[in-house]
Amino acid sequence: MCFPVYDCLFCIKLDVATKIIGIVYTILTAGLTVLFGVPLVLAWDALPYSRACFYAAMALAMGALCVASCVLILGAFWKKPFFFLPWVVTASLTSVPLMATCVVGMVTLPLRHASADSAADESCVISVYFVHAILLFYFSCVVNSRRKELLVREKNIAIDSLMFSTIQNEYRDKV
Repeated sequence: MCFPVYDCLFCIKLDVATKIIGIVYTILTAGLTVLFGVPLVLAWDALPYSRACFYAAMALAMGALCVASCVLILGAFWKKPFFFLPWVVTASLTSVPLMATCVVGMVTLPLRHASADSAADESCVISVYFVHAILLFYFSCVVNSRRKELLVREKNIAIDSLMFSTIQNEYRDKV
């Protein structure tokens, strides 16, 4: 699902990067949820069906990512790797269709528009969403690497405590 990452952008530790990603994505996805949700509420009848479906899908995806980002923040500060998983899954599942939508939009762009102005505006939006999809996938790899790091640490702590209790019991049996 994700490739292993040891530092975020080659200089930020995974612990700090996970907290930053959680906070930034909570703010970003809350804003995008409002951005896509407001036209649906205000102009549902005036929007074409395909655009309304697109806005609804984007609002739902960003809303789910916003909730997962809030859970990620809790997991990052409490150091609970189980709370990282909803964000990793949601971010990975959101980035793939977003990237596919961008590719389809870029391929069909010349077929839909004869004027250069509207095509330029749409290609700019498509490019921004493509960069967002790539960053979302990379950040999901960063968060997943931090989750695995915490899981290994918890496993080592459990093994150490088990070994300590075993040694302590053996010592008691001898005395």
